[in-house]
Amino acid sequence: MLPYENIPASSFNQEQKRCALMCILCNLNGEVDNAFLARAVGCSIRFVQKVRKRVEQDGNDPLTMVSRKLRDPEAAKTVRSPALLEKINKKIEENPDQSMNAIAESIDGASRSTVHRAINTRRKEQLLRK
Repeated sequence: MLPYENIPASSFNQEQKRCALMCILCNLNGEVDNAFLARAVGCSIRFVQKVRKRVEQDGNDPLTMVSRKLRDPEAAKTVRSPALLEKINKKIEENPDQSMNAIAESIDGASRSTVHRAINTRRKEQLLRK
């Protein structure tokens, strides 16, 4: 019995799998198909495709590919601050028949999805109080 049979395949995290992919891709000059890489590393073909695409886009340094890609600061999620929630609540109290899209357009810094989430949260709180 081989000692490798005792090692569970799930014991490797995504970063370690990316590292193994980068080693294989660099040593074989990328002349390997995605299905083989997926079987060899123990991941999905889509994961291999994403890593290959990132290598083609980002360039030469394989060590930067091992760590996760950082989000752009401009792409940060919208924060539902208490002031924004208060503005949304005031708009609803002024005109309860106004659509969520109209509320989002009338408030600066509020996207449509932020208003939807805030209203759904408010509605859940009201239902729990009953």
